[in-house]
Amino acid sequence: MRPLERALWKGDVEAVLLHLGDAGERDPQGMTGLMYSAIYGHMDCVKLLLKSEGGCQKDNGWTALMYAAAHDHPELIRELSPREARLSNKYGWTALMQAAYRGHLDCVRALLCELSLQTTQEWNGCPVGASALIIAAIFNRGSIVSVLMTYERDIVDAEGRDALWHALHNARDETGALIPTGHLEVINALRAQSTRQPSPVKIPPSMIQSFKRQMEGSISSVTSSNTP
Repeated sequence: MRPLERALWKGDVEAVLLHLGDAGERDPQGMTGLMYSAIYGHMDCVKLLLKSEGGCQKDNGWTALMYAAAHDHPELIRELSPREARLSNKYGWTALMQAAYRGHLDCVRALLCELSLQTTQEWNGCPVGASALIIAAIFNRGSIVSVLMTYERDIVDAEGRDALWHALHNARDETGALIPTGHLEVINALRAQSTRQPSPVKIPPSMIQSFKRQMEGSISSVTSSNTP
């Protein structure tokens, strides 16, 4: 373990500052210091490394934001999203999908800026073209289905199958094994939603703020690149 990695594991900010010159380097697994900070949940370390390592992806496409979502650190998501939102791994999975798959409700709420994206490869029972809602329906994440169905209920996978179909016919347990009876709670919620009159979807404030920060960063980048 490199000195910087050891400092990140402990959350030792002073030690991180001493080894900040190693920022940007990767370990044999392709992990950056920012990715480790996202796994361990150390906000101060994330802030120190974000400028130099934000936006980096492993060979499999994983980002620090995905690790934060997978390890249930919603507070880190708000810090990382402006740099890494809407990136996907080699299967087309986003940080929102990782949070939905694992049932991390607060992370899902913090990642609504990633709505409407779809997977590009099949993985663990999730088809090509799956949305975060479809993934939540497959794995019986009822509270997450309740949040996402307002925004993604009309999205279908590559075979034209929606979240309700998957809750009925492609229901899975934690190991990925099929459940023949489906996920009753999710089925009932999606059926109830489908009978309601569609209402205008309000864009969540978190999504608006994330896009604004990304846009401001893009404008700043263009301006600085045009400066002699």
